[in-house]
Amino acid sequence: MPHKIFEEQKFLEKARELKQRFDVHSSNTYFLSDAEQKNVPMDGMPIFIEKSWSIIRSQKELNLPDQRDMVANYRCNEIKEEAEKIVEA
Repeated sequence: MPHKIFEEQKFLEKARELKQRFDVHSSNTYFLSDAEQKNVPMDGMPIFIEKSWSIIRSQKELNLPDQRDMVANYRCNEIKEEAEKIVEA
């Protein structure tokens, strides 16, 4: 981004471009289309992102759908542990 004070017009132009990237209906959006959505639960998102970046950093062959399976297993284990605590109480 250009400097707001020193290059105000360029800054405003870039800000408008960036705003469009956050518009769901824009062709150049950051949001995934319905066909691209990963269906990762919100509480599993930090784990999904962390594991995905660790794979990207290690330059292994990217297999991001496997990360969804990992998140699902993690969340299932959390639910199981919560249920066990309730049963024990």
